[in-house]
Amino acid sequence: MIRLYKKDHTDKNITTWRWLCANSDQIEKQTEVSTRAKIFKFPALLEFKHDFDIENLAKDIDLAKEKYGDYGWMSKADPTGSKKPYHGFGLTWNPNHKYEISEHQSVLGNPEKTNFGHVATTTGWGQGEPLAKDNNADTYSLVKRTRASEFGAIGNLLNNVKRTLVKSRISTIDGTFSSMGQDRPFHRDAPLFTGTRINIPIETAKPYVFDLESLNEPVHLKTGHAYSWDTNVLHRVISMRRCTTPRTHIVINVSPWWDYNSEEEYWQTNEFYGQLHPLEMVLDGHIMKGLTAV
Repeated sequence: MIRLYKKDHTDKNITTWRWLCANSDQIEKQTEVSTRAKIFKFPALLEFKHDFDIENLAKDIDLAKEKYGDYGWMSKADPTGSKKPYHGFGLTWNPNHKYEISEHQSVLGNPEKTNFGHVATTTGWGQGEPLAKDNNADTYSLVKRTRASEFGAIGNLLNNVKRTLVKSRISTIDGTFSSMGQDRPFHRDAPLFTGTRINIPIETAKPYVFDLESLNEPVHLKTGHAYSWDTNVLHRVISMRRCTTPRTHIVINVSPWWDYNSEEEYWQTNEFYGQLHPLEMVLDGHIMKGLTAV
């Protein structure tokens, strides 16, 4: 077991994740596990059924937006996120965010970030942002639960999550915007070992489809189901035609192998470190309770 204290991460030029890797055998372990896991041939998109109360979740998400705010994705083109083709609120945040972004907007881009999309680069995830401490690319700094994450049915749902939440959010897409259409660019997110996601549709409509490079064709993500995939594979969500019904999903993102102690502010490896692939952990119920594989 490895324990690393947040106070010892003093290099502002590297993310928390890279600091953890530099002070452990994380990379060697994930390489070994990835090699072993190839024999499992995981589906490109894992699908699960659940019995979460979607109607109550939808109601409390709307109430939380009224209470805590509904924020747009920030970028250089839209520094305040006021246009809101993509909007919602954070379930986690970083009080020490270098851009001093408010609690519930902390995970939704930043004012100096280029437009959403593109391919990962050596300096960041292809969105004009270096991989540095306390910015939006620093996934493991966005670990403190927001007030909205504790609200009503949202808080009840998150009680099913077994690992440490990082960089998680409620995301809503407005299908009336042309920028959400078929010209929307693909993008990558952090690798599975950095962040493992469960995506839960709350409200949607048929025109919205999920387009993953490793799938033969786009698919509609249904309510009553949950999904997980390797977010480092190019993907996007688009509206195939103009749609007045918004699409809202809960995006749960966790650290699979490192658990955070918020009281003493340290990261510690858990029993799955070097043992199970993150997708195995999802399938075996080690990421979230209440999911049944389809």
